[in-house]
Amino acid sequence: MKNSILIKRFLVDMIKEGANITSRDYFMIVLKDIFNNKMEKYFFLKYIEISYDIIEINEHIDDFGEEVIGRPLNEIYNELFIPTTKKSFKKNISNDMYLLYERIGIKL
Repeated sequence: MKNSILIKRFLVDMIKEGANITSRDYFMIVLKDIFNNKMEKYFFLKYIEISYDIIEINEHIDDFGEEVIGRPLNEIYNELFIPTTKKSFKKNISNDMYLLYERIGIKL
């Protein structure tokens, strides 16, 4: 998947430049990638609530960054997202998540 390689390169470059890449930034990139590729399942983020605490990847390379950057994104999707139906997705989604999806242009 060409997009996965580009996203990984983007993250590596940003971290090398010393940018504060937050988990929220990472998830937003991943979400855009998923929905731009027209995947038909709906996904419920397991870790999004934690990401609102703004975990900076460049401060957590050992326990988070390497794990993300060194692996194919489809493996990461499977761990971070729980496939669900549109109905249960809308029922279980938090208000913060609604705002996040709205901000990155995903219509539910």
